[in-house]
Amino acid sequence: MEQRGELLTGEGLDPAMPAVAARRARTPLIVADAQRLPFDDATFDGTVAVTLCEFVTDPHLTVGELSRVTRRGGRIAVGALSPLSPRGVARRRHFQRPP
Repeated sequence: MEQRGELLTGEGLDPAMPAVAARRARTPLIVADAQRLPFDDATFDGTVAVTLCEFVTDPHLTVGELSRVTRRGGRIAVGALSPLSPRGVARRRHFQRPP
């Protein structure tokens, strides 16, 4: 997305994560709660949440926030971890082992 000149913003609740993400992306990064995003309504043309809903206390609230900050007609993409996803199938043995 950066290569197409799109404005990106990264968000995470853990203060250590923006530092980790900064090694991979050249975009503004903030520490924020995905269930109370610090953006005005309809701020973004699209929003993406990858491996987020699995780690919040209320996924419905999180998706509602994504919807709130995405403009009408915009797109929302949510990616979730799953043992049935292509990655999950490839790592099936890992999922079957106890931690």
